[in-house]
Parts: sequence; structure tokens; C-alpha cells
Amino acid sequence: MILQECLKVRQKELFKAIVFKTITLNVPYLKTYDWQVKVVMSSDRLQNVKVPILQLDLVLESPNSKVNNSVPFNNKLSCELTKEELGTLVQTLEDAKQNLVQALAI
Repeated sequence: MILQECLKVRQKELFKAIVFKTITLNVPYLKTYDWQVKVVMSSDRLQNVKVPILQLDLVLESPNSKVNNSVPFNNKLSCELTKEELGTLVQTLEDAKQNLVQALAI
């Protein structure tokens, strides 16, 4: 009973601490990126396509990559996105940022 009252009083503070701890875990982070726009002129099914495609290369690094002189963790992720897929990615990232800002503002 007393523990529940203490937790209830400090609920917002505890939530902020949990969110902060979660975002500061030793997880890979975006180190650098590169992008190119390409135009698909044709495919094996269609002769004339002319669709713009974004090639996105993300390089991730781990915070623990340089501990004990180990080989740095580098992971390169590459993907090709259509205009619609790029829009979805941007919207998803904006939503994630908004949720994080709201969580830290509590």
C-alpha cells in the first residue's frame, strides 16, 4: 500500500527516467548516411517504366564498438525506396520524434 502511494506520487519522474534509460542504452546509432536518386527506365516485365528510386545507405555504429580495442561495429544498411515509401519513412520518423518529445516532456 505504501509502495503504491510512493510510486503514484513519483509516476511522472519514474516514467521520464525509464524513457531516458531506454534511449541511452548501448544500441547502434546512425553514424552517417548517403543517398542517390536513380531512374528505373525498364524492367523485365515492362519496357518503359521511368520511375524515380531513392537509394539510401545508412551506416550504424555501436557505442561499445571501441571497447578493449576491438574491431569497430559497422553495419551498412542499403535500401531502395519509391516516392511513396520515402514519404512513409519520413512520416514514421517524424511520428517517432514527436512521441519521444512528448514522452520526455511528461
